[in-house]
Amino acid sequence: MNPDNTNAMVNLGLVYKYNEHSEMHKKGESEAAKLFKAAVDKDRINFRDDIGQRNPAALVNLGVIEYEYNKYENAAILFLDALAIKPDDQEALCNLGLSLKHTAYKDYAELAFEEAVNVSPGNTFVLMNYMMLLLEK
Repeated sequence: MNPDNTNAMVNLGLVYKYNEHSEMHKKGESEAAKLFKAAVDKDRINFRDDIGQRNPAALVNLGVIEYEYNKYENAAILFLDALAIKPDDQEALCNLGLSLKHTAYKDYAELAFEEAVNVSPGNTFVLMNYMMLLLEK
């Protein structure tokens, strides 16, 4: 793996995270998280002056791991960082809404879901989670 290729780091992290039969999966998601963090760090160094060149997938996947460990505010910050790079990232928007609904910023969860629906009106995952949020009110 090219140590400068953040896409490769993200893809390998996803393999570790989702391959239930790998040795890495048995160690939990720590190896995947290390790769996602390395990709984020590499992007911050390589594209210090050009945020648009950074890889939002590393931030989103790291945010998902934080969410899975109930670290909702940390996850929300990572999703916001991803959205600073790619404002129309439907995955980051939906995950931001999911994270915010578990924090003191619940009202902002609705805004995140509304934007996710605007970006991807046919996405059933976004719609389902938005409806669940509205039903919980």
